Amino acid sequence: MRILSLHLQNFQGIKEAEYEFHGENASVYGDNETGKTTLYNAITWLLFDRPSTGAKSFLPKTKDKAGADIHKLEHSVEMVVMDLDGVCHTLRKVLKEKYTKRRGARQEEFDGHITDYYINEEPLRERDYTSKLQKLLCTEEQARILMMPNYFAETLPWEQRRQILLDICGDVSDEEILSSDSELTELRQLLRISDRDDRLYTVEQYRKIVAGKAREISQELDSMPARIDEAKRAVPNGLRDIKDIKADMDAYTRQLEAKKNALNVLQATDIDTAARKKVAELQVELEKARGKHVKTTQETRAAELELQVQIDTASHTLRQLLGKQQEHQQSLELMELQRKELHGEYALVAQQQWTGEDTCPTCQQLLPEDQIEHAKSEFNRRKSERLEAINQKGKAGCSQQMIEGLQLKIEEVKSIALKLREEIDKLEEQKNQLVPEEAVPFEHSQEYAKIMSEIQLYEKDASRLTESSAETAQGLKDHIQRLDLKLADLRAEAAQLTIAEQQRERIRELEDKEQQLASDFEAIDRGRYLCDEFLKAKVAMLDKRINTRFSTVRFRMFELQVNGALKEGCEVMVPNQQGRLVPFAFANNAARINAGLEIIDILGQHWGISIPVIVDNAESVTRLRRTKAQLIRLVVSEKDKKLRVELESSQAAAAS
Repeated sequence: MRILSLHLQNFQGIKEAEYEFHGENASVYGDNETGKTTLYNAITWLLFDRPSTGAKSFLPKTKDKAGADIHKLEHSVEMVVMDLDGVCHTLRKVLKEKYTKRRGARQEEFDGHITDYYINEEPLRERDYTSKLQKLLCTEEQARILMMPNYFAETLPWEQRRQILLDICGDVSDEEILSSDSELTELRQLLRISDRDDRLYTVEQYRKIVAGKAREISQELDSMPARIDEAKRAVPNGLRDIKDIKADMDAYTRQLEAKKNALNVLQATDIDTAARKKVAELQVELEKARGKHVKTTQETRAAELELQVQIDTASHTLRQLLGKQQEHQQSLELMELQRKELHGEYALVAQQQWTGEDTCPTCQQLLPEDQIEHAKSEFNRRKSERLEAINQKGKAGCSQQMIEGLQLKIEEVKSIALKLREEIDKLEEQKNQLVPEEAVPFEHSQEYAKIMSEIQLYEKDASRLTESSAETAQGLKDHIQRLDLKLADLRAEAAQLTIAEQQRERIRELEDKEQQLASDFEAIDRGRYLCDEFLKAKVAMLDKRINTRFSTVRFRMFELQVNGALKEGCEVMVPNQQGRLVPFAFANNAARINAGLEIIDILGQHWGISIPVIVDNAESVTRLRRTKAQLIRLVVSEKDKKLRVELESSQAAAAS
């Protein structure tokens, strides 16, 4: 497409002006504030409904010296263009103020703006105008890219830049990259979905998988020191060696046997046979009960310690879940509040009804149906647009799906937390049940008291003991009891050693698991490293494939981060005067403009589209790159107090 002429009327302070380009390259000269940017805005407003800056809600209305709008003017732009087939088309757009006289009012009141659209004098609705314009020229995005040298590099999101370049040059397949480096053979094995077939994950899928596994392992690794420390704190302190304990037990046992034998001899002398036999049986029963009590106490304490470790671990996980639940709940409340407010706003707009006049204020006759319908249509259109805007805002920030998603997450966290609470309660109950009578010293137990009570009863039957024998026997019994207490303490000490060994075994298990987790994390890290190597290889291939299409401009598709990872992107790189590549934003104005013209040439050739290119501040470029498209330069010229258009053919003729 080439611009043949441009006509402005009441456009941003230009009352009326005609500019002839005849489809040629041209330079527009003018001092500051003479209308160069206004001419640029007129073209973009006609094509895109926005000024050259891309600002929204642009109105090209003429203002007075105080800066207020001058009302009841028509603001229009008309442009004659010629397409690639040599066919001419006239595009016109008119902005008008709308006035309505309310019932009972003396004067008309301002009631918004109306925009009329025309192609080849055919009046069109906005969407039809846009549709025909796209068929005649190209899409709006393509037109912006091909008209504005800086648009592709600075305004267009990098994802769209990247996709356009890949459409032109072709992407690189994962298979090509995997086959390019022998080290990536290992990655191919990691990408296998199953050992039973040759299907592979994509590298991006695999990166997401290992990222998730890394998070899980990292979280478990973070919890291991606390779990190991807790197990270490459960190991009893200050314990003697088992050999010393057994040596003391043997010594006390020998003393105990000697005292018991002496007591038996003494009792056999003075107590009748039945009484002696019953006492002996009860003493055997007492020793059996003592052994059973010690064993049960040891098992109970070990089980109690293990249950406490499980309770502490589950409680730590529960606190983390409750924190996450609170975060989700706060987000949900904010989202529901926003949704409620949007519902209210939507209801207010939806209740608005057409209240316009349907009779002529002069003759009091009914207005023509088409005028009434047009006014109603405009009212309904604006109402629909406001409703749609509210809907879109709701979908973007507080849709029912988003709310339900958060509610689902909250319910999931609640469910997990409930299960954890139930598990903790169950463990607490199990721990509470592990407090039998055997937890106290045997000599303080009911069973000990019962057996000793029976022994004492039978001993009382030995009434034939002499007073001296009775004193001797009591001394032996007291000694035996002290020895029993000593042995009970030694058995408890030995039981503590058993508990300590069980805890040490638990610590070894946790440390082994920690090492295994570290090994697993290292393997995952190896996979992530190979993914980075894959991306580096892909970078090299893409750079070569894309950059060979451009003579000076280059594209940085990936950027190396401080931590060694690669960040995807698509940054335009421009050579500076020393030949080094610098980011587009840091290049000088001339370099940016020429780089933009090179990009426009390549993209226009690929799409088969030619759109006039407008170069603002062109006076800063001494050597402007030639382009196949029509080129319109906007040049600051102090001597030109009124815009002056100079065609390239005229410049060439003057030079010759």
